[in-house]
Amino acid sequence: MHTNVNQAWESSRRRFLVWAVGGLSTLGAALVGMPVLGMLLAPALQQRHKETWVDFGPVDAIPFGVPRMLTATARQRDGWYDQTVRRAVWVVRSEQAGLTVFGPRCTHLGCAYRWDAGRNQFACPCHGGTYAITGEVTGGPPPHGLHKLAAKIEQGTVRVRFVSNGAAS
Repeated sequence: MHTNVNQAWESSRRRFLVWAVGGLSTLGAALVGMPVLGMLLAPALQQRHKETWVDFGPVDAIPFGVPRMLTATARQRDGWYDQTVRRAVWVVRSEQAGLTVFGPRCTHLGCAYRWDAGRNQFACPCHGGTYAITGEVTGGPPPHGLHKLAAKIEQGTVRVRFVSNGAAS
């Protein structure tokens, strides 16, 4: 009878040790794995683009109804790399719509366009794309109108929103 009691006790002890070792192994894997999993998933869960607002000068310097190209320099930080970048935008000021700000590139192939005052339209010299003062396509191959950018006026200064990867929004 002693043998059965010893076997039962051995069996329950062995079962306890198997559960204890399994539990501690699982806990150890979780303690090591969670930070590694967090490190791998963090970039996907973080906001990818940090927005910055760039000042483009006084709004009073922009005449009504005449598009103006404005340029500004801004500091851009990418990790430990800090650089000064030059930004350009086209601004149209109207009494009824306020400010409309366009990105400086044609929507066809990304060429720089210009304002053609004689024809009262934006014109891209690369492939003949043309746009109305409102940014809508009026001719040529561009697939859609000019990119409108988020802008605001703060204390008389025109400010345009850019994101950390260099794109405007």
